[in-house]
Amino acid sequence: VNPSESDDLYNITKLAGESICLSRDNPEIRVARLTNVFGYDPRSENFLSSIIREAISKRTIHLELHPDSAKDYVSVDDVVKIIPQLASRGRYRLYNIGCGERVTNREIVKWISETVRCYPKMSEDAHKIVFPEVSIDRLRDEFNFKPIQLSEVLPDLIRQYQHKGV
Repeated sequence: VNPSESDDLYNITKLAGESICLSRDNPEIRVARLTNVFGYDPRSENFLSSIIREAISKRTIHLELHPDSAKDYVSVDDVVKIIPQLASRGRYRLYNIGCGERVTNREIVKWISETVRCYPKMSEDAHKIVFPEVSIDRLRDEFNFKPIQLSEVLPDLIRQYQHKGV
């Protein structure tokens, strides 16, 4: 992080919170690092919700980031299931909660386009951001965690936006 960059404020506050938790000599205090959480949220301004709504309402998807930009996505359903387990039975103080695989914007646009007739506009010279890979080995080993894959549930998520409203 760069403290002089206003875009880094979110990451700085997350690190400060982790530091407060981990600096306490209490093994029952745990930190959960969530990747990009997805689920039906018609008011959300996050990337995934925004492009699904745009595809449905405008029949287009305009990407401002490079199509090969990539993030790890985790279902809100997985988050809701695993956090109580971490809190009550976790052996470690720090856990990554994610899918364990990055998904590119190009893949997401392709999947959305297969469900919604829309026209993607992707700029190959746009800024590319690739988030680091996230290890969820602790979740897999300790809790037999098998995350929901975005590719598997995206068509259902899109239908929720279509039927419940964008």
